[in-house]
Amino acid sequence: MKIGIIGDTHGDAASWARAMDIFDGADLIIHTGDVLEQAPKDLDINAMNLPELVQMINNSPIPIVIAKGETDTEIYEVIIDAPMQFPHAIVHLEGLRIVACHGLFMRKEHMIDTARKHNAQVFAFGHTHFPSLERVDGIVLVNPGSPADSRYEVRGMPVPTVATIENGMVRIHEMENGKAIREVSLSEGDKP
Repeated sequence: MKIGIIGDTHGDAASWARAMDIFDGADLIIHTGDVLEQAPKDLDINAMNLPELVQMINNSPIPIVIAKGETDTEIYEVIIDAPMQFPHAIVHLEGLRIVACHGLFMRKEHMIDTARKHNAQVFAFGHTHFPSLERVDGIVLVNPGSPADSRYEVRGMPVPTVATIENGMVRIHEMENGKAIREVSLSEGDKP
């Protein structure tokens, strides 16, 4: 089983396309929200150059589940075919339960409590555009960062990132080369 985790794409079709290289062979993609930009008041979606990303998501051969972010307005629930859930999405796949939430204004303690409430081993979140990965009290907390507008920098340059769950490991990957920069085992007894 392979799951791709992506967040904060903010309408960037090119970053979505690059992420698909890392997600090749995935059984599911979880998006932690802010798929597109805030809709303009006149709802002129074409003026925002969003149709390309919407088309890529709608035509994805890999199923996608989306946790609604603050820029994901109701109109996007009409034009995007993937389920967009709020305040969080819950995924159960091959014995693994994941809660995904955009994470706006959520403290770590609330994330852990929410994961426990839903019997989840993983809590995926976004919003910060900064990747993070840790296991706290048996729950893996993962923020994939952003492939479009990363706040994670190496030598002063932004490094776009996404995450995967595969072979019992949660990993954060650099988009440029797919290299895992952080990883944590899903099993409590294994070393992170």
